This record gives sequence, structure tokens and C-alpha cells, in this order.
Amino acid sequence: MALQRELIENENEVNQLSKDALTKTGQKPNPVKLYWLQLVRWALASGKLIGFNHHLLLFLELLEGSEPKTAMNFLEGNERVRKMGLSSKEKWDPVDLARLLLIHLDFCMTQKVEGYSKIHARGSSHRLPAKSRIA
Repeated sequence: MALQRELIENENEVNQLSKDALTKTGQKPNPVKLYWLQLVRWALASGKLIGFNHHLLLFLELLEGSEPKTAMNFLEGNERVRKMGLSSKEKWDPVDLARLLLIHLDFCMTQKVEGYSKIHARGSSHRLPAKSRIA
């Protein structure tokens, strides 16, 4: 069986922090998927994160199906991890890191997707589709 090569995008700091956090949870990081998406998925599926809006969670599914470089460019933008305030010098709790990543993703959506903030500010309660992979 051939060894899976780690995505080049997984070499950056946000993904290395996420890889460490996944390991702390007992999860085995998959090198061919973005570690930050794996961490967020674990936190949501385990019920450790709740209260995020429907549209953000649906967009998370889109990112999981997109090219790794595209997902990283959306999350990091032009300023990379500075906006998130991440540092490998800090010890991150896996749930706190996943929460920060989702909050940052929400910020990115507000900045980059026209009308996003208006959609989820209405306070309408949307249910996730039955076939959604979001836990």
C-alpha cells in the first residue's frame, strides 16, 4: 500500500496547529485532507461546538469539497494567519482552536460573500438538509 503524501497546504501553521489538536483528541489526521477542516468537522460531529449559523455550516461543506489551495486561500486571504492570531508557540485546546477557525471563517464569509451577513442576521431558523454531513 502506497503512503499518502501530505498536502503541501498542510505544511502551513494553521494546519500544523490543527494536526496537533487532532492528535490530542485521539483522531488520526488524514494527510490528504486539510487538517483545519478535519479539526472543525471533529468538533462539530462530536457535539463540542454548537450555535453556528446554517449558511456557514453549508459553506464549510463546500470548502471540504473544493481544492485545498482554494479552501486555504479563502480562509487565509491576503493576510494569512495574522488575522486569526494563531501562533505555534501557544498551546491550543482542540475545541477552542476549532471554534476560532469557525469564527474566522464566518468573518471571511462576511467580508467576501456579498449579502452573507444579511442572510444570517435575519434570525430565521433554517434546518440543515437531511442529507447534510454536518452533525
